[in-house]
Amino acid sequence: SGLVQLMRNDEIALRQSLELSRAVREQHMHQAHWIIERDAKHLREYGESLDRVDQHILALRRLAPDSSQRYVRRVERRSRELADLFRNSLLPATERADEPAIISLHKQADGISRSAAKQADRIVVRLGNRIVRAHVDATQVARQGLASGAICVLLGIAVSIGFTARPRHAVIKPLYLRS
Repeated sequence: SGLVQLMRNDEIALRQSLELSRAVREQHMHQAHWIIERDAKHLREYGESLDRVDQHILALRRLAPDSSQRYVRRVERRSRELADLFRNSLLPATERADEPAIISLHKQADGISRSAAKQADRIVVRLGNRIVRAHVDATQVARQGLASGAICVLLGIAVSIGFTARPRHAVIKPLYLRS
């Protein structure tokens, strides 16, 4: 039914939003690791985390309900802002070994990352609440169906008893009158 399909889509969207929340956090984590260790491995992992953010955002554009789309757009903006800050400011400051700038820019990046993660978490909560409501609705529909079925069965039994008793009474009463 439509409700079941809606629930399936929402569960897929919920998984995507959980992955987006993780990917946004990893984006900043790999930036921080690169600043600390200056190991190229972290730049590669950072690029992979950006790709995952983009993949999950694309999926959520398709799957998330309209009420969650503004949060998807906010995560996307914040992730891009974080990427731009890293590429245009943090990387050059790190290459120059400008420690005061690195510290300041890292704090700025941390704030952007926290904001993106908060927006991603809002998507998770909204979708989770929507799934809970859908499950409650499905349970109510199932209970109503069971109650309707039980009423129909009882009504069928009552009608069957009535139709059985009537002819029986019509046949047996004349027999008693003869004897």
